Amino acid sequence: MKDIKLYPHNQETYDKIQALWKTENKVAAVQATGTGKSYLILKCVYNTPEENKVILAPSNYILEQIEKEAGEQLPNTKLLTYSKLSYMSDAEIKELNIGYIFLDEFHRCGAEQWGDGVQRLLNAFPDAKVLGTSATHIRFLDNARNMGEELFNGNIVNNLSLAEAIVKKILPMPVYVSALYTFDDEVNNLKTKVENSKNDEESKKEMLKEIEIMKHKLNKSKGIPNILKKHLSKNYNGKFIIFCKDKIHLDEMKETVVEWFKQSKVTKEVNVYSVYSNYEYGNAEVEAFIENKNPKSVKLLFSIEMFNEGIHIEDVTGVILLRPTVSPIIYYQQIGRAMQAGKSATPVIFDLVNNFDNIGAKNFVEDLEKEVKLENDKLGKDDDQDDGEEKKYIDISEFMIFDETLEAMDLFTNIEDKLIDNWDVMYGRLEQYIEEYGNTKILYNQDKLPGWIQNQRMRYRMNKLSEDKINKLNRLNFVWEPSDIWNEMYDYLIEYKKNLIIV
Repeated sequence: MKDIKLYPHNQETYDKIQALWKTENKVAAVQATGTGKSYLILKCVYNTPEENKVILAPSNYILEQIEKEAGEQLPNTKLLTYSKLSYMSDAEIKELNIGYIFLDEFHRCGAEQWGDGVQRLLNAFPDAKVLGTSATHIRFLDNARNMGEELFNGNIVNNLSLAEAIVKKILPMPVYVSALYTFDDEVNNLKTKVENSKNDEESKKEMLKEIEIMKHKLNKSKGIPNILKKHLSKNYNGKFIIFCKDKIHLDEMKETVVEWFKQSKVTKEVNVYSVYSNYEYGNAEVEAFIENKNPKSVKLLFSIEMFNEGIHIEDVTGVILLRPTVSPIIYYQQIGRAMQAGKSATPVIFDLVNNFDNIGAKNFVEDLEKEVKLENDKLGKDDDQDDGEEKKYIDISEFMIFDETLEAMDLFTNIEDKLIDNWDVMYGRLEQYIEEYGNTKILYNQDKLPGWIQNQRMRYRMNKLSEDKINKLNRLNFVWEPSDIWNEMYDYLIEYKKNLIIV
């Protein structure tokens, strides 16, 4: 029987799973993309060879990868997609006769049809041991539903975020290059805001002039080919997964991205592949991408949704983000495609849609800063024990993120703040939201408000927010440090667990 070797962080999680299964049937492990969650499932599968088992996942791609990682037949194990399960009758489900259920990417079980199939499966086998794995247990765009509570009664043995995995050196820190290929759109949007504002004509004229100067400066020195050239070596032969919005967007960007690489002169040859739902040649394209070892070419795999979760290709050297997202789940799953436990090479992330409303670099930096603080606080407590060992504190400068648009974004934010009606409009929206929900700890179905809140925090830290605006926000009990929210919600959870009455 195959022996699955686990990295230390996964061995610790596996031991916790086995210990909790002695008293609870349902257990979940929440770990960042790239940390080897599928190996936890495989270890459990091979540890129970005689038991009937089922592994469920969102797609056949993920199931095929689990089979590939196993390298041999999985003992007494059925592999099903959530979609296929949802169409099975109760009689067909009963025929599975299983003792173990594995729910990969279990946050997806919140979808109505898929969730119904999973619930029927769980009801059919109430005594089965259940393990759920995911990079997150929260469905952020579904009123922040907590699938860890709904499916596993809060029995989460590990909650390892991407930022924590990087700070603890489980995953490699990427070179993160933030830029804007949509810069012209951003410029035009800002110009329209200026022209439609209630500012006087003289100040409008001055602001439009500043925008034009910045546009000329960026077009001249910081075009995407120059950025590629700056951050990639000559004769580069890496592999990139490129995330697009939809089929039209993918078709539009193929030619553009290839031209970027050619103009950058980091490579003489570019090989292009595509994968998306209902594309009959998708599997063949992915296989060709995986098998391509040409040392003289850059390989680009354009994707729509297909690689957001669960699928890792070992020799991928980076990702290129071309689609905006307001979902932290999708954002971290996408950048996580470039990172994998045990890899020593430095991955590269080109975030080319890091605009004001998009989840992006600033969120990543905030999460890293929070984890660095927690790690350093832990080291400080260890120092109090005075065990004679010198502790090495973590310096945030070790985690450098290259941002090619900081200057432009700073100018844009300054101009937005100068617009008489814009800041007050957003402040009014924040005031109205707090009036309705009581706080901004979880932002339900908001469009531009989360990005605006993050900009206020960033400008506050940089001492670029006026005293008048600080005072206005303080009157709303504005939370300046996101980590304060995390700590408060954690305290609520502890109190909730203490007062929980089991009936």
